[in-house]
Amino acid sequence: MIFMENLLRFLQKEFAKKLNYKMIFFDFETGQSKGEHIVHFVVGLYLNGNEFIFERCDTSDHICRSQFPLQHKRFTTIAHKMKGIDGSLILLWMLEQ
Repeated sequence: MIFMENLLRFLQKEFAKKLNYKMIFFDFETGQSKGEHIVHFVVGLYLNGNEFIFERCDTSDHICRSQFPLQHKRFTTIAHKMKGIDGSLILLWMLEQ
């Protein structure tokens, strides 16, 4: 019982953070017909429910230019495989710029 009283003394109330509506979820679909990953389809979804789709794109350049303009400043983007191919393609594009 003493343990529980000491524990409750140190626990503090945590208030919820303000919800960030500036979020985009997306996924790249790629092909390897030329020996490297080429983006050919992208689907994205804003947290408010609006979606965007890019079809028949030959490079990630078109996608990244539309994803990273000033209107998306301070947005959080979450990819299906950000640690994998999705993140690698974005990082490669950023390094080339």
